[in-house]
Amino acid sequence: MPSAFSFCSHGLNRLVSGLQGRPENTERHQYTAPAPVRGKMAKTYYFNITYACNNNCVFCAANYYGKGSKPSSELKVPEFKSILKDLNIRPGDNIIINGGEPTVHKDFFSFIEVIQEMSGYPILFTNGVRLHDINFVRRLSELGPMRILVPFFSAAPEKHDRLTGRKGNFKKTIDGFANAITLKEKGAPFDLEAKLLLCGATYEDNPAIAETLMKQWPNLFYFSLNPLLMYKKVMENRDLLVASFSTMKPHIEKTIDVIRDNGFAVSVNLVPLCVMDRKYAELFPPLIFKPKEEYYFDPNFTEKNLQCPQVKRLSSRKCTPCLYKYTCHGFYPEYIDTFGVEEVRPITTNPATKENPGHFVWDLKGDVELDMKTVKRVRKNEYSILVRPETASWVVIKNKKLLLYENLKNGQTLSRIKQDFKEDTTVADNLDELFFSGVMNINGKSTIPEDVFERGCAQPDVSPRYLVIKYTRRCNLKCAYCYAHSEKVSQKDMPNETLLKIIRSAVDAFGDKEITVLFHGGEPLLRFHDIQKVVPQARDISENITFRVQSNGTLINREMAAFFKQEDISIGLSIDGFDYKTNKLRVYANGDNALIDILKGIEALYSENVRTGLISVISRQNYKKQCEMADFFIRHGLFSFVFNDFFPGGRGATKSNDMAVPVDEMVSVKKDLISLLNNYNEDRIDRETARERNVCNLVKHITTRERDYMCAQSPCGAARETLGFDCDGRMFPCDDFISQNGFSIGNIHEITDLKQHLDTHPVVRTFLSHNVKNIEGCSDCEWRWICDSHCAADAYYHAGHLNARSSKCRYYKKIIPDIIHSLCKGDINYVNFI
Repeated sequence: MPSAFSFCSHGLNRLVSGLQGRPENTERHQYTAPAPVRGKMAKTYYFNITYACNNNCVFCAANYYGKGSKPSSELKVPEFKSILKDLNIRPGDNIIINGGEPTVHKDFFSFIEVIQEMSGYPILFTNGVRLHDINFVRRLSELGPMRILVPFFSAAPEKHDRLTGRKGNFKKTIDGFANAITLKEKGAPFDLEAKLLLCGATYEDNPAIAETLMKQWPNLFYFSLNPLLMYKKVMENRDLLVASFSTMKPHIEKTIDVIRDNGFAVSVNLVPLCVMDRKYAELFPPLIFKPKEEYYFDPNFTEKNLQCPQVKRLSSRKCTPCLYKYTCHGFYPEYIDTFGVEEVRPITTNPATKENPGHFVWDLKGDVELDMKTVKRVRKNEYSILVRPETASWVVIKNKKLLLYENLKNGQTLSRIKQDFKEDTTVADNLDELFFSGVMNINGKSTIPEDVFERGCAQPDVSPRYLVIKYTRRCNLKCAYCYAHSEKVSQKDMPNETLLKIIRSAVDAFGDKEITVLFHGGEPLLRFHDIQKVVPQARDISENITFRVQSNGTLINREMAAFFKQEDISIGLSIDGFDYKTNKLRVYANGDNALIDILKGIEALYSENVRTGLISVISRQNYKKQCEMADFFIRHGLFSFVFNDFFPGGRGATKSNDMAVPVDEMVSVKKDLISLLNNYNEDRIDRETARERNVCNLVKHITTRERDYMCAQSPCGAARETLGFDCDGRMFPCDDFISQNGFSIGNIHEITDLKQHLDTHPVVRTFLSHNVKNIEGCSDCEWRWICDSHCAADAYYHAGHLNARSSKCRYYKKIIPDIIHSLCKGDINYVNFI
């Protein structure tokens, strides 16, 4: 069984160059986009800002997502800016601007300015016609770094003009590209890409187009090859436009060769690797597993449906055994509908590169030392998982192949491996897999930096902008396990003046960065009218505030829901099941079950289309019903939910024996839940993804190195990304510690400089030291950077001190290998969990 993933970084090209003397002209172009936030993977947001266009291309797919809508629909700049703020754009996030033709939008430059203001990286998809105006390009160059993509459809002007529907377009596009290159030569911060289209009308022309462009201009741009997606307008011109990958293959490969022989860079997009000669594998994601989150926005949609998830490309189950199944775009559904699955040929061994027509590691020259010194082995049935703990890299091998691992774990020369395994015809593949997966070093170097996680622990940024407000201690329920309950309180409600003081202090400390305010309790909606008053007052302090409410749902009515919708306030709602038995512990003071009133609250929120997420506490009462609960939520249009384990705080402090679920039983149920989510999401094309936060984050941690949920990071987000505030203004590293006076960071009414106060407070320093490097049992654990239970509150409430291993340690040691096994067998697919 092959490994499901092999990790490598963009630094692999430099590593290969050092080992193998890789020619300089095959290096991929490095973009000058703003650097992504450390530990966060850049996301891509795709905006069609207009459907107006100065072309009339025969294959235009721009109106695909807006069926039946007016072609003149346009996105407004204030709406665009508001959307970006809501998305909390981070430095380095890619913002694609497309159309129609985006440059004909009357406010086009304002869109680019907004992106630059928010430190995003603009990517302009343009037909290039307006670039023939040098003054237009000069103004564009003044707006900062950006990437510009211009398509070319033929080296023959008449054919290009015919395909684009406008006479003279070829000359304008060529002149426009020339203007951009001229300004780039003078220092304009452009990344320029010439897009070549792969379709029946153009694929034979692409080598000539590439040669024409390369002869005219120096190596200041690069190429991409992009297939035409088979949407409605394309299929209406099927005889002209539609061709299979197999038909186009010789010309695709010839185009690549022409480009690279001239020293230019080229990438191949949306073409499955298995239809290409494997010597071109380096142009595809090389066995990496890197999440690519894409969001599509369209002015034709109503407010309720503005965001449309990108269509999942991997559509054939024949892809399941392929090593590239999680990074290859696969065959999009319309292609499979047209040509079937005959071209789907899964790759189950590591492909060769152009420089290494055989095997990468096996063919290395000179004195090469291989080692797997830090790798740990975890048995799983007839397989073993080899894990490199410091980088969260892993690979699955059959137990009968362990002899190679035994030879490498303490270091061995490649020449000795060749001698000892000369009769083994598979060892060359095995060595490639070990290296590209990140578990084997070559001359002390790996595809993944050893400190990829630890450098985030060394100097964690203290910038808590997720503010949990104990708005009231009062509650209309008396849940049996309530962790927020405390008898020792001096104040039952937080005055609005205190909340506004907290917000002012945060704005002063962190500038105009987005702040999230979560109304918590108790039950905050007991003070609904106070919330109505304070929200506009808070927005007078800063427009960059997101409000959320965590509620038991029993008080929510249509009036409240309308207010939440109007103010764009999302709701977290607590519900423990779908019937009286599963919801038995969420009761009123008289013992009556609250389920009916919770469901009425959900109905009110749904009627106003309020963004709603659900939280369920999992205990012995309901743990066996998690799949049924998930199914119930999904069927009722509630796709975002989290199943949190019982927490021994507040009323639950003495109830662990009655509430906590045995590990083996929880593992079994979670595996069923993972299968349910996988099967539901497998068939989603135009429907929302169902996500249970905890299992989805765990699958993400196993298959990527992105750790974007603060509670799953190490150190966790306490005091670093979040703060909890009690009713009287006292501040705590996390709302879980409110009422634990020993962890108070002071009172907001007594603090003049919040940032300086946090940077120097000893309690904050204590929480920043809560990381896996300092916890006995975690520091040497093979799963330490995959496990997502790094919660300081979990350690404190279960063990009585912060630096204790997670109470769920045994659970993770059991379920992580099970998930890896399921991924490798193809039982579950990563893309179904994002």
